[in-house]
Amino acid sequence: LGNNTPYVTHIRFLPNRFPKRLFNFWLRLHLRYAERVIAVSQSVLNQLPQHSKLTLVYDELPIEEKYPDLTVSDASKSVFIFLYLSNFIKGKGQDFALEAFGKVHYQLPDWKLRFVGGDMGLKKNLKYKESLKQRAIKLGIFEKTEWVSFTEDVELEYKHADIVLNFSESESFSITCLEALSFGRPVIATDCGGPREIIDHEETGLLVANRDINSMVNAMMKLALDRKSRLTMGIEAKKRMKIKFGSGKTIETIQTVFDTALKQK
Repeated sequence: LGNNTPYVTHIRFLPNRFPKRLFNFWLRLHLRYAERVIAVSQSVLNQLPQHSKLTLVYDELPIEEKYPDLTVSDASKSVFIFLYLSNFIKGKGQDFALEAFGKVHYQLPDWKLRFVGGDMGLKKNLKYKESLKQRAIKLGIFEKTEWVSFTEDVELEYKHADIVLNFSESESFSITCLEALSFGRPVIATDCGGPREIIDHEETGLLVANRDINSMVNAMMKLALDRKSRLTMGIEAKKRMKIKFGSGKTIETIQTVFDTALKQK
């Protein structure tokens, strides 16, 4: 609009989630006027045309650790938790988690499914959440599900959990996967974009086919019944996240991008 201030823009969504013509128009504008366009994952970058202004910068670990690890021996636990931390938005995968848990809960009597997230004040999200509760009743698992509103203290939620689930249908990156692994919790996630770049399959978590409930069921059973693998994956995840997604590395890269943008002006 005539402003000479240089700017940098991030693409934090998968382009194929939007109408092609609309996205291409949006992208052409930024490739023309932005000094640099940052993709937050390789999955995003792969859906973009080759261009000198495009660069990849992963999101960094978003928060510092405040609490000690709460992992305790199975002997002292009476309940184990599958944690689903996400706002209630269609496409985020809570419905798949319910269906999968409905198939495994008989074989995992000591496990619960805990949903944590808000509706963002939108009626459609509230309606979605209520439909999930009704489905839980029909599946006979309502007594084994927990429904918690939005929380600021996500670290405590992760550390009380045993396995974190993310069955989203599309993720450009996935802060949920990044946070869970950085706090030492194994993750089962759909192979829907960003999670593949965060989770090392069978080393820090498990990737399952997108929208494939049977695949989710098998992964949940496998990890829930193998405590040794859960603990090993959690320890390895925490170690790898600090190396790959440490804030220092991201800050240094972003600073280089900004310095370059300023010099070009």
